[in-house]
Amino acid sequence: MLEIPETISQVSSGVVCLAFFKGEEQVGTGSGFLSNELLITNSHVIRPREPFDAVEITFGDQDSNPIAPVRFLPEDLHSTIIAESLENEFDYAVLKIDEPEFRNRAQFKIRSAERIKVGEQVLFFGFPFGSRHLTSHVGYISAEFWLDSVHRLQIDGSINPGNSGGPLLHLSLGTAIAIVTRTQTGLEKDFDELLFAIERNVEVLRHSRGKGITISMAGIDPLQSTQATMTILGRLAKNLKRTANVGIGYAFCAEHILATGLFNKQSSRSD
Repeated sequence: MLEIPETISQVSSGVVCLAFFKGEEQVGTGSGFLSNELLITNSHVIRPREPFDAVEITFGDQDSNPIAPVRFLPEDLHSTIIAESLENEFDYAVLKIDEPEFRNRAQFKIRSAERIKVGEQVLFFGFPFGSRHLTSHVGYISAEFWLDSVHRLQIDGSINPGNSGGPLLHLSLGTAIAIVTRTQTGLEKDFDELLFAIERNVEVLRHSRGKGITISMAGIDPLQSTQATMTILGRLAKNLKRTANVGIGYAFCAEHILATGLFNKQSSRSD
């Protein structure tokens, strides 16, 4: 069994933070990790639903060994992809980035999760909620199953938005056995229905104003006020959905990444 503090110190330089920007506003974050001199993350991390015009990459040892972020335009980032399975498949992306900041860093060894057992202890890393500071959590494999041709592990641990793409490290084996991919809130359907209702109301109000319909009560346009209120409620609902957490997450097992053949000869440098 690995010693947790020493392990975190050893691997932190190989954990990657991807921060996405629209102008000066940070609109999302994701995680990744290095293996065999390649960057592994989720497809949905590098293809976020929120439009972005730049991504900045830093590393898990940024607090102790700070560097200037490595910055890419979307098309330049996507040009580094050498293997990918989209979000509705196995949800991974493998990137080959030759920037000098990626050299001489910890490399995770990857191993199939075929013989992993429920109840075994794991360690996972990432940059949740827009943080640029590496967070590390200990959890347990609470379920192991196949769904839609994907080998999945359910994790009893605090996985949050922003952890996506990070490694799931098996504490006995010392290898990455999966890539963190999903979080579960327990309220996702309710939030989705609320967001749909709010967005539909905002669209109706916008359409009404576009037709030139105006109402004035004591000098106040209630349509405009209601639209502003709905917009605020929509933003609040998105943040509530993003931060709600019941301590359950999912990881897609490493055999899907290993099937690319890119990691058959993994770096011998210690992870």
